[in-house]
Amino acid sequence: MKLKIIKMALLLLVFSCTKKEDEESTPITTPTASSMDTNYYFEAKVNGQLFKANMTSCECTTPSDFKTEAYIHSNGLYLRAKKDPNDAKAGEFFISAGNASNNYSGVGDYVISQGFSTEASGQYTLGDTTWYSGGAYPGNGTITISKDENKIVEGTFYFEANTSSSSKNKNVTEGRFRMKY
Repeated sequence: MKLKIIKMALLLLVFSCTKKEDEESTPITTPTASSMDTNYYFEAKVNGQLFKANMTSCECTTPSDFKTEAYIHSNGLYLRAKKDPNDAKAGEFFISAGNASNNYSGVGDYVISQGFSTEASGQYTLGDTTWYSGGAYPGNGTITISKDENKIVEGTFYFEANTSSSSKNKNVTEGRFRMKY
């Protein structure tokens, strides 16, 4: 009987002290702000050239400070993206879906057209020149919101933009974004 008790005690001791390999090799980590932001993007082609925004977050104090941001204001969804946060002339986008007269309502298509009843608008700035599409300016295009959940918005866009100082249009194609607002 003593021998059975000793064997059971030894078996219990051996099995209770065994480590699982995957527990030892998988450290528990807490995500940091930079590791959580890696899946956000804003990019498009401008006349065939790739524009890829710097997705570094910032606390903006003036409009010229922004690096990238998305926000809801006056019934519209607004997205801003800057190529280089240290060079204001390197290129930047500002697009909107919905506005005071045509509310942003989540997933769907927002058509860019001339006139104040347009559902969306877009603009692209390079150097000292800004090209506009929609609203008071001629232009056409579409912003498509494919997902809006947990304050993360995803979608695509394209538009043709014009400027009053030049007859050269900018064709914005293959635009896509995933941003947090």
